[in-house]
Amino acid sequence: MTIEDKLCNIGIKKILIVDDNYTQAAKEYFKNYSKINIDYATSGSDSIAMIQRAYTIQKYDLILSDMEMEKRDSGIEVSLEAFKHHGFCLIVTGREVTGHGHGPATRIIGPGYDKTVSGAKALSDTWSNIAGEVTTYLSTDGKLFFDSIQRYHKYVGKPSDELKDLIKGCIE
Repeated sequence: MTIEDKLCNIGIKKILIVDDNYTQAAKEYFKNYSKINIDYATSGSDSIAMIQRAYTIQKYDLILSDMEMEKRDSGIEVSLEAFKHHGFCLIVTGREVTGHGHGPATRIIGPGYDKTVSGAKALSDTWSNIAGEVTTYLSTDGKLFFDSIQRYHKYVGKPSDELKDLIKGCIE
């Protein structure tokens, strides 16, 4: 079973990838996905507008957002907007993994989740690693969080301010 099939089985129909530098690498990896609608944004502000628009049509089930774009914490703003509109967001960042900027590994941060995968986001193979790890998380530890948003249209985890502090705490 492919990663795309597993994501479909979880209930993912629409994904938004947000990154100011590496959307091309993401597009290279996701180009063969045919069952899931995937959109791309290159800034936090653009992605927030896309999340708001999509909510009335077909909301994003999963948002994978860089942390630092036009602002140091743009990813947190994207994450909070995603949860507000019943989407599930994970921060995908290369920042601080090696202690200095983007490095040879990528970190995925979300509710109850902090995982490092090998490879920089500039490589399409890394996006395969990211998709695989996200699929595993949403099938196991993240299932409660994801299902609560999908079924009950609310986030039954930490309140917004605590979520914001949790994500910031993981990267500082």
